[in-house]
This record gives sequence, C-alpha cells and structure tokens, in this order.
Amino acid sequence: MKQGPDVEHVAMVTADVSVENYLRYGMRDDPSLVKPPGRITAAIMGEIKRLDEYPAEGHIVPQEVPVDVRAAYNRLSETFRPTERRF
Repeated sequence: MKQGPDVEHVAMVTADVSVENYLRYGMRDDPSLVKPPGRITAAIMGEIKRLDEYPAEGHIVPQEVPVDVRAAYNRLSETFRPTERRF
C-alpha cells in the first residue's frame, strides 16, 4: 500500500504449512541443510521488529501486531536477537 498507492487489489497466497514442516523443510536454499531453530526464531522476530520500524521510515503502512504475538516477541527477545535489517 505504501509503495504502490495506486494499486487497488493485491492477492497473496501462502501455503498452509504446519510449524513442524516449516521448521523441517522451510527457510533454506539447500534442502540438505537444516537451520537451527534459534536462527529461524531470530528471523521471525526480525520480521516483527521491522513491522514496528518500517512504517516510521516510510517503507510500509502501519500494521497491527496481535497482542499474543507481541507478548511472545517480548518473551523471546530476552533469549533471541532479531535478525538484522536487510536495508
């Protein structure tokens, strides 16, 4: 919405994948390499952190993070560092 305000309709399709299968098969370029769960957690936390940061910088429109997701992020941030920004 922020990058293309003249676009009226956008469709995004995501697969319905269990957390177990996501951790086992997802987020890797080489299927023979398994990323440690801590790296996957940090990547997901980085996405949540960017939902907070990017609107203020004008990259995306603000999005509400559900209360339970925010609470989990706060608990996990005591153990895991979110991944660094991409740009």
